[in-house]
Amino acid sequence: RHRCAFSFMAANSGPLTIYYGDEYGEEVPGFAAKVSDRCWEVQRCDDHVSRTSGRIDGFSKEEQSLQAYLRELMQLREAHPALWKGARRNLREEGLIYADEKSVQDERIIYIMNIADETATAEFTVDELNATLLKDLLSGRKWREENGRFRIEMEGLSAAFLLVE
Repeated sequence: RHRCAFSFMAANSGPLTIYYGDEYGEEVPGFAAKVSDRCWEVQRCDDHVSRTSGRIDGFSKEEQSLQAYLRELMQLREAHPALWKGARRNLREEGLIYADEKSVQDERIIYIMNIADETATAEFTVDELNATLLKDLLSGRKWREENGRFRIEMEGLSAAFLLVE
């Protein structure tokens, strides 16, 4: 879920805010259990969620993988102005798939996110995307239209940044 959240942030225009601990998925135990009565006695007033361990090493493989993914997204964002300053056109906002087109000048990127745990397929027509070839900016994989359609299979809880070529 952290990967989906980071990808969504990377695909949105404007500045980003990433708090300490977010880059490796740190969670504050009891975050949702807000204490409103005499919170100071248990040190859980409404500012407790901003407290982190300040950890700088000893990360698990999963935490290191999340850090590497975020780093890759920030490099992608830096290299592609459509992500950080492009106009947004929503393509899908239903079911398991969310998709936007981000564009600036001659660059167009299709951002797709599968919000489900299971695999899902994102389908688009050639006319809808005004494209015949898409290149995944993270994996390098290319999709060509087939019979006027793109069918992009997405793993559960994943995202893709597809450059329109």
